[in-house]
Amino acid sequence: MASLVTKDTSWVDRLWSIVPAIYVWIFAIDAVVVGRPDARLFLMAVLVTLWAARLTLQLFRYSRHPNFFFEQAQWWAFYGLGAAAAVSAGAGLWGGALNGSIAGAALLTVLFIGSTIFTESISASKYPANRDYQRTTSMLVPWPPRRRAPRH
Repeated sequence: MASLVTKDTSWVDRLWSIVPAIYVWIFAIDAVVVGRPDARLFLMAVLVTLWAARLTLQLFRYSRHPNFFFEQAQWWAFYGLGAAAAVSAGAGLWGGALNGSIAGAALLTVLFIGSTIFTESISASKYPANRDYQRTTSMLVPWPPRRRAPRH
């Protein structure tokens, strides 16, 4: 509805980013109120909130693909949770902290980086002005923008 009223379709993206975070926090807070706090539910609420921040905080100023960065971070976080659980169960370094499921996160990272480089090469050939954005803004990891080179 907001996008229809304001004629700004970015509201749709923002609302779809915010609503899941609110929804998860309702359950997380309810669990605390009824006296049954759940660490996993709280962790998921935090992760969903971080995911929601990707569009609502204008992250495209700091990263050309913040959604890709947070997608990859999510899979590395899942790997980290599994690895931590394996270590706490006594699996140790090999088979615990370092286990075969690392391949999923690593391969997804390679896939995202490769496809991003390919996609950006197409965009750069179609839209020459995009090169300045590429020079000043990090491809994946949100960093402060680099300064523009002075024009002669």
